[in-house]
Amino acid sequence: MPHKKMRLFVRLILATLLVAMIGYAKAGTETFTVPPGQEVVRTVGLSKGDKVSGSITVSGGTGYDIDFYVSDPNENTILWYDRATQTSFSFTASTTGTHTMHFDNSWRAYSVFSSKSVTLSYTISRALFGLAPELFSILLLIIATVIVIGAIVVAFALKWRKPAIQPSSDISVGVMHAAIHIDNLHATLFCPRALASLFFYA
Repeated sequence: MPHKKMRLFVRLILATLLVAMIGYAKAGTETFTVPPGQEVVRTVGLSKGDKVSGSITVSGGTGYDIDFYVSDPNENTILWYDRATQTSFSFTASTTGTHTMHFDNSWRAYSVFSSKSVTLSYTISRALFGLAPELFSILLLIIATVIVIGAIVVAFALKWRKPAIQPSSDISVGVMHAAIHIDNLHATLFCPRALASLFFYA
């Protein structure tokens, strides 16, 4: 029974850690068109410490490219790719709020006539307990390892534990007989009449 409870406890802990690992990541993929001479934006709500990683693929037009940049909630440009075609990107939010990804097809001469097709894929790794996603992943791995090792140690300790020695019925009976003989001897030694009978009637 204790082993079953231990296994259940370990499974619950590991399931909780797995849910936490799944819950702190969010992914998205979409394809959209940026008309000539225009800009299309996509927004993501981030907390400080969240990390966004992704890629964009551009097709259409003369150069198969587009200007791509990211701005923070204060409208500061934190990432810029000039004439991006097949580009990987990543950034970490330094402040909490809405971050905007811009796909600009407006200010180049050749962009006036050509629309661009953009495929955007990205993953948001949420910062938890004030830790960056990478550090939180390492912490989860350490916790899971400690739990598994602890469960193995406890299981072996319970398996090889020696049962407490209980006095058998034979030992108990022997102790009782010894006590009776000691009482009889005590009564004999300290009773004059009993001593006289030993010497004169033996």
